Amino acid sequence: MESLHPIPMAKAKKNRQSEKQIPSDELRWKGDYPISGNKTVMISLLVVSSISVGLVAMLVLGLAIQEGDYQFVARILRGFGIFWLVFTSALFLIAIFFWGGKMSMEVVIDDQGVVQAMLNKRTRMASLLAIFGGLAAGGARGYSTAGAGMLAQARQVEGYAYKDLRQAKGNPQTGEIRLCDEWHTVMQFFVPLHLYQQAMERIQKGINQAATKRVPMQDIPTAVKALVVLATVLFGGFLLLDFPLAFSFLLVIPMVILTVMTVLSNPARRRWRGWFLAGSIVTSVAILFQMKPPSLYEEGAGLVIGIQLVILALFTFFGACAGLGVLNLTPSRSSS
Repeated sequence: MESLHPIPMAKAKKNRQSEKQIPSDELRWKGDYPISGNKTVMISLLVVSSISVGLVAMLVLGLAIQEGDYQFVARILRGFGIFWLVFTSALFLIAIFFWGGKMSMEVVIDDQGVVQAMLNKRTRMASLLAIFGGLAAGGARGYSTAGAGMLAQARQVEGYAYKDLRQAKGNPQTGEIRLCDEWHTVMQFFVPLHLYQQAMERIQKGINQAATKRVPMQDIPTAVKALVVLATVLFGGFLLLDFPLAFSFLLVIPMVILTVMTVLSNPARRRWRGWFLAGSIVTSVAILFQMKPPSLYEEGAGLVIGIQLVILALFTFFGACAGLGVLNLTPSRSSS
């Protein structure tokens, strides 16, 4: 991990001039937010490259499948697989060499919450590119789920009040601190090791004191619901293509509607709708294989039906997760 450092002594005079405006109990430092070696950022880059390449690949695959050119599908997958490797490698190389594997940040902890800000234009460009790549999606309150420390929504400043936080997780060996709500991590930042204990104590104290003001989350974030609905419509439209298995629009449309109803419904109804969705898909596929088995004589037909079954498996997996209550907040996660 890149070492962090307090505000340089050269700026001490300027800081003394403004110290009347800074609360005495405020904890502030400037340092480097590591990109290379940071699992959060690495996973974010993988997600960005996979989604970006996957969307284009779906478009090209859809054209080939609709035209019945099944033998061309394997070449499309190989081509996009190579492109994904090149694109992902390029993202990692940009993070390491263009930004030097780190971003300059300033973090402030006071009695209201935690704020971190980017310090230079290159860091702000990193944030904009992160948003362009899709890192800003999925936040519980409009911020990024993965790579939250890269600052969501192209803003130079990101902050959370203690009443919006549930807990803080840290690593005293690396100085990493993650702030979480009931659902997920909303912010990641790094503390100089000599300030780590002090920072954790202040954050924990603020979270505990704000417990009476906290309104517990009763359901999954709206942004997560929106992403599921978007993916449902996208994959549902893809299944309307001319696949070998006759899973027609009479089956696809109700499946899409039921999936959307499941994710948008209240937690009490979500579980039984999820099981009904998963059971309906498994039953329909089994009946279709018995009554109208797909023809696999054409070259590439087996691969194409494999793609179709994978997408149907994703809908089934979502239904099973909903049925098991994975998408519902348990009392331990939603209580203050």
